[in-house]
Amino acid sequence: MTLEHRTGPLHAVWLLLAALCATGAIGTPSKEPHLPLWQQLLEAARQLEATGQGPEAVAAAKEAIEASRLDFGTLHPNTATAYETLGLFQESQGQLPEAQQALIQAADIRLVVLGRQHEETAKSLQQLANLYRAQGEYTQSEGLLKKALRWVEAARPAQEVSVASLLSDLAVVYYLQDRYEEAIPLCARALTIDERKLGRKDRTVGSDLNNLAVLYHALGRYTEAEPLYFRALTIKQEALGSTHPEVAETMTNLAGLYAMIGQHAKADALYRKARAAWTAAFGPDHPEVIHTLEEHANLLREWGHADEAAAMHTQAERIRATPLGPRADASVAP
Repeated sequence: MTLEHRTGPLHAVWLLLAALCATGAIGTPSKEPHLPLWQQLLEAARQLEATGQGPEAVAAAKEAIEASRLDFGTLHPNTATAYETLGLFQESQGQLPEAQQALIQAADIRLVVLGRQHEETAKSLQQLANLYRAQGEYTQSEGLLKKALRWVEAARPAQEVSVASLLSDLAVVYYLQDRYEEAIPLCARALTIDERKLGRKDRTVGSDLNNLAVLYHALGRYTEAEPLYFRALTIKQEALGSTHPEVAETMTNLAGLYAMIGQHAKADALYRKARAAWTAAFGPDHPEVIHTLEEHANLLREWGHADEAAAMHTQAERIRATPLGPRADASVAP
């Protein structure tokens, strides 16, 4: 009866995928006999999510959970993976309470099956912590990140890349509460680990440098922040290209620093480059463009260019008033 209950939704998932394949929207989904059903369903869910079929992706992920539970039981890493995928898709759809329950289920399964010191268990706690952070529940987020950090630091061999990632996310939680002094040593330690494990030109190192610069910037320590921004920008441009959102973010941050210290020409040039990068990545009317537009407009107004500043403020308000729908946040932090 359970299999028959799953047949209807599962059949609908494959019909939708077949229709998308026929139009060229996605590639052919895998239905090879050797690929387990739960994995086929997760692949289907990911393709649906990638093509903007959010509700259908959530439905397919739920089917994957049932398929995994039938084949392996609830307490199995594959079932945890299916719950994790469901939670992340629900989060991207703005279904935060549902996402929280799915991610809790994934974390609980991994804790029982894999143990405290496994990197997948740490990843589950980290994902749940970041969901709490997105909802402004900083105490819960901090607690989970500290717990995960204790567990992975105790692991042998040491899971240093996981440690660095957790340190960075904990620093973001502190940053959002204006706890800059507490966040700095976390970012500095993450940077040291990532430089050693990933190499000095890795994009993650660029993010670490940006984040550390942001903290110094927030404290008014501009001479310490500026070279970090420069190095972050160089690494990101080499690794990602000049129009990547992370490049635009660091350009905006450095422009803001120059604006603060009265170097208007340098700030103006960087804001224009950042706006061009945001536009290339997302289009001219995407919410990610707003904060750069508004900062640039404020600079121009102070610099005596009132008409151009007013036009930018108007554009920002127009974008803000246009609904975009649920989406995942850009991976730029803090």
